[in-house]
This record gives sequence, C-alpha cells and structure tokens, in this order.
Amino acid sequence: MSDLSQWKPDDFIAGRVALDFANTMDNWLDPAKHRRLVETPDQLYDWLVYAGTLDRDEAKWCFEVDQVRGHGDRGLVIAAHALQDHIHTVFQDFAYRREPDPRCVSAIYESLARAVLHVKTGDIDPCTCNYLFEVLIDQPEGVLYPIAASAARLLLGEDKANIKECEGCGWLFLDQSKNKRRRWCEMKTCGNRAKARRFYQARKASEAA
Repeated sequence: MSDLSQWKPDDFIAGRVALDFANTMDNWLDPAKHRRLVETPDQLYDWLVYAGTLDRDEAKWCFEVDQVRGHGDRGLVIAAHALQDHIHTVFQDFAYRREPDPRCVSAIYESLARAVLHVKTGDIDPCTCNYLFEVLIDQPEGVLYPIAASAARLLLGEDKANIKECEGCGWLFLDQSKNKRRRWCEMKTCGNRAKARRFYQARKASEAA
C-alpha cells in the first residue's frame, strides 16, 4: 500500500469532497506553476482512502477501493484530471458570481453518469450506518463517483452560493462561517502570510516616506 503521509488534515478544509479534490493542485493562482498532486491511480486511491471516501456533511458513503488498487489505468488519471478541471472552473465561477461554463457543468454530470455505471451498492454498515459502495474491479473509473456526486450535489443545492476562493492560494472552499466573511483556506497559513505581507509592505512604504 502506498504511503499516505503526503496527505494531512489541512488538505481537507473545503467542506465538500469535490472542492477538496479540486484543491489537489499546487499554485492554482499561477498557471505557469500548476502542479497536480494526484498523478497516478495509486495516488488517487490513496487520496480517496485518506478522505474517508465520504462526502462530508452531505451523505454517509463508504467506498471499497482497495480491490481496484494497482490497476494502473492511465485513462483513470486522465478522467480524474478532466473532472478536477471542470469542478474548479465551475465553482470558481460561482465564487466570483459568474455564470458557470455550461460545457463544464455538462461534463460533471457526464462524469457522474459514467462513474455510477461502474459501482454496485452493497450493504449498510451496521456499525456506522454508512452506505457501502463497491467499485467493479474491471472498471476503476467508478472510484470517481464520490467526487462527481459531490460536485453534482453542490450544483443542485443552495450551498454553491457560499463558495469562495482563498485570496492567498486559490483553493476553493465552502464558507460556513456565521458572517460569511471567510477569506482564507486557513487563517494559520494563507491568512497569516497575507498579514505578514501587508505588514512588510506598510513598513517599506513608511521607510520610503
């Protein structure tokens, strides 16, 4: 089994699995420096395992992915990257109150339709009351189902009005604060860096005056 240590709780701050997956990209704000953090099927499986393969705050899902581990299908990675790009484009539009790109919206629903064909419903876990899903071993694209379903639920719900883009790094997140004035993915990272940057710029301006 691959090392899961590259993932940490701070990688899962968006409030929805679809947005967390869109955030598996370094340097969203600088296209010249984009670097995907999920590049292989194993990395995708590991991300889903670390994420709990649950759509947090939306539904109780438990996904069996280990049976397709090691499939090595590059097509799965290509499909995952395409879904990631569509999710980011659509929900960045919502973050800036723009009309979402209809082609990307359609692509998300198409991804969900393909993925749902590759899973089968299992039993309900008596300990957690989670609904169990299993990926068909010869059709690993089913592992994209939790991500595509999360995106579709966001598109159909009212929460999309509360999606924001971090001013520091470009990550997307669902603003669940009381006053809906959250600006950062995490205050302790991007928020503190922005404060330090403003302090430095103010001091430089004062010294130059």
